[in-house]
Amino acid sequence: MKTIFSFFLCCLTLSQVLAVEGLPEYSGKTIDLTTYPAAKLFKGAKELKVADNLDVKGIYSRVSQEKTSWYLEIDFAINRQKALSQDTWLQLRSNVIAASISINGQLLFENGQVGASQTSELAGKSLVRQSIPGKWLKPGINTVQVNFSNFSHQNGAIFRDISLGPLSDFQQQSLIMSTAPLVLSGVFLFAVIANLGFYLALGKNAVFAALALLFTSCFTLMINDALYWNGLTSTVNRLDNTTLISLIEYLIFASLMLVLCLHFNFRGKSIAFWFALYVTLALVCYLLILSKTIFLSALLIVLSAYARKHQCKDSDVMLGFSIFLTSVVFIDQTNLLDDQQWVYSNFILTSFVYKVDNLAIALFALLMIVITSRRILRNSVSLHKARLELEQLEFQFVQKHIQPHFLMNTLMSLQQLIKKDQSMAAELIDALSEEFYLMTQMIKKPEVPIEQEIQMCRHYLKIMSLQHKAIYQFDVKGISGDETIPPAIFHTIVENGLTHGFTGSQQAIFTLSKEETSEKCIYKLSNNGHQRSIANSKPTTGSGIKYIQSRLQQWHPFTSKVSSYGDGQGWHTVIELKLS
Repeated sequence: MKTIFSFFLCCLTLSQVLAVEGLPEYSGKTIDLTTYPAAKLFKGAKELKVADNLDVKGIYSRVSQEKTSWYLEIDFAINRQKALSQDTWLQLRSNVIAASISINGQLLFENGQVGASQTSELAGKSLVRQSIPGKWLKPGINTVQVNFSNFSHQNGAIFRDISLGPLSDFQQQSLIMSTAPLVLSGVFLFAVIANLGFYLALGKNAVFAALALLFTSCFTLMINDALYWNGLTSTVNRLDNTTLISLIEYLIFASLMLVLCLHFNFRGKSIAFWFALYVTLALVCYLLILSKTIFLSALLIVLSAYARKHQCKDSDVMLGFSIFLTSVVFIDQTNLLDDQQWVYSNFILTSFVYKVDNLAIALFALLMIVITSRRILRNSVSLHKARLELEQLEFQFVQKHIQPHFLMNTLMSLQQLIKKDQSMAAELIDALSEEFYLMTQMIKKPEVPIEQEIQMCRHYLKIMSLQHKAIYQFDVKGISGDETIPPAIFHTIVENGLTHGFTGSQQAIFTLSKEETSEKCIYKLSNNGHQRSIANSKPTTGSGIKYIQSRLQQWHPFTSKVSSYGDGQGWHTVIELKLS
């Protein structure tokens, strides 16, 4: 009878406990005690009461106002069956620097070292689990006591959860939260290696370096997630985990911006404008506590739409990806999939749904590798075609200079000069030998010092001036002696200009000038050919221009442009090189 009465009294006590509003009850399924308004908060060595009936938000709002030591009590109810269970674990997941956990006055574990000052405080792990001995639990009210301090990081007093549950539930949670990060980290690491390879193999193109930076940031974020959910990261190292993740996310979106800008061949001021817009938007999101990931991904849509308006290469694909990424980020941030039952059909699916925004960036990694591979294939075909065309044009160039009528005209001029003026004959022989020597030395080289090219042009003009009994002049402006260029490109322009722009003993003046900005380098070779030779001022596309284009294509693939036009002052050929 006494036993029955005791049991009835216990049940009555438990029913009274459960009647208390907000008191959590542990019934064998995992519960997070911080989600209930059941916590009492004390501060300082004297444990002065601050407030009660607090949940995690209420705890943070008070603790983040002051650096000191704190004491937290959270009551929870448990029935007799669970009091005897040995499979009850406590999980502490927080940004709190250091904490010690007790159950009903008995120390369960210490995470780091709770201190009375910043120097005596030592950081613990972001996630800790410990089994609660069954004999420590009792029917009715139990109490979790948390002693912690925030001297090193005042704003880091965030309890992600103080949970009770079976170990299997906590292990399943880690499995779910670690699977996608581990898989995606492998994808991102592959993307980093691939883009570093592209960077080194394809002329150190900056877009590949930016892609490597992007995927390195994503890899770091995923590895950090995997380590975090297995209790292998500190609450605070140099930064607390929340701040670290936030900075990595900012870096990811900045890298995405840079990738798109470079892929669309934006330069200088354009890149500076978009990054100024990015920084402004990031600050607005930070100050107004807006979702930075949604707004920053939306900025990528604006950037891609701008590129599409200006007909940039692959802008349609990038616009589609930006819209897709923003949609996925919105779904992730608003938790639209969390209530769907199919999300929880297996742990792999659940894991990837939780990291769906990172999955979208992984798809972008694969997209960029496909686009890059197609570009490499197109470039390889174009370069091979240009190389074959260049070899043919080189043969034509040399053949043109040793063809019989050129040698015959030169020898006839030499014969006349020998009879009339032996000193001029010697000059002609010297100029001819120098031009042939330079031509044979230079023609097979990919690039030569610009001074040699200028000398070959002057030797050629010397030969032709002696033949035509005219004064041919070659002036240079803004050229330094240490520059290099493909061989015979200026010589070809001079030869074409002399052949088509001058007659008789007309004086010819050729002027080579250079202008350079942060974005491009422009060489301009002009002559004062007479008006009738430039009546048709449309750009020319003869064999000389083709030879120059082939040489430039091999030297500066896909970043050079050559044009030729006439005006009232003469004939001008412009070579434009985009600088990396």
